[in-house]
Amino acid sequence: MIRWRDAAIGRGLLGLLVGALAGAAFAALHSPLPWMIGPLVTLAALRVAGAPLGALPGSRQVGQWIVGTALGLYFTPVVARSLAGVWPLLVAAALFAILVGYLSGLLLARLARIDRTTAIFASVPGGAAEMSTLAERFGGRVDQVAAAQSLRILIVVVVVPYAFAWSNVHGADPYVPGIADGSRLGSCAVAGARPGASCC
Repeated sequence: MIRWRDAAIGRGLLGLLVGALAGAAFAALHSPLPWMIGPLVTLAALRVAGAPLGALPGSRQVGQWIVGTALGLYFTPVVARSLAGVWPLLVAAALFAILVGYLSGLLLARLARIDRTTAIFASVPGGAAEMSTLAERFGGRVDQVAAAQSLRILIVVVVVPYAFAWSNVHGADPYVPGIADGSRLGSCAVAGARPGASCC
């Protein structure tokens, strides 16, 4: 058990190092989203080639926690009010995506001659791990669902940023960094935590 965990940590550290080098290389090449696309493409290619790379135990959960925290920090009252005004469109878009995924799954099942359960979970938009888990629960092929979902994510993440970068398309709204309000009480609490500090 200890040897297996040591080997997993070793593969995880090697994968982390390769990913960091790939991100730096793509950043030097001025690629869009270099720290995401670089490691993604490089590690995917190396894993397909059979390289002994892996992820650190628990790193997926830590990554999800970081992404969730970052997204939550931008979910301000202003954003909530904006979303509340367009919630019917959001619901309609979600239902439309599910419907298109379901119909695409039926088409995939017919063209690829695979069972409908596998084809539908391979086509409906969602995380590769989540769709694979659901497919296993309902009797689908986990390996095929994971491969299809991973390929879909890879294509979207790689194609869309480069398409926007090469077409020189930009948004109309200027970028405004998040604004945080402070209070004297909060400043006093922070200042009081430092020795000899005063909030007067």
